[in-house]
Amino acid sequence: MGRQCTICGRGRANEKFGGKGYAASVCRDCRKLPKVEQALILATHEVWGFLDQTNISAKNIARLEALASIDDDEFQELRMLVLEIARVRPRKRKRWKNIWREHRHLYRRVVAAGWFSEYDLDEQLDYLEMPRGVYEEEDWDLLDEDERQEILAHGRFNALGDS
Repeated sequence: MGRQCTICGRGRANEKFGGKGYAASVCRDCRKLPKVEQALILATHEVWGFLDQTNISAKNIARLEALASIDDDEFQELRMLVLEIARVRPRKRKRWKNIWREHRHLYRRVVAAGWFSEYDLDEQLDYLEMPRGVYEEEDWDLLDEDERQEILAHGRFNALGDS
């Protein structure tokens, strides 16, 4: 049977682990990594875990603010994005749909960060239909003439481009 390392995520034999507590969850290879690198990997897993929770609580937000002490630019960008998401939409239900609809700047930052492509996010939006008149100028300018005519004809916009 074996265990799974919390740092690298690999399933390893019991012999690759040792001790109690923290040592029981981290394989020997990962324990050889510098402590700063181990802490960074664990903190990254922790921050990603906040997005899987049903509710990002006030304690979670405080924890995200406390993680500001970690000195890594990529991690800080992730932390700040998750913190902004937690402040804007702490509940998981329809989180991405509402961010897409009401906080376009945040939506663009998430896509630009490479968390998922715009097409993957559109699938998660579950064929969201946006009512007429909610377009931002720059979004309207990105559409080609056929898409504009279709939107004007039907009076609605489907995130996947279907009518």
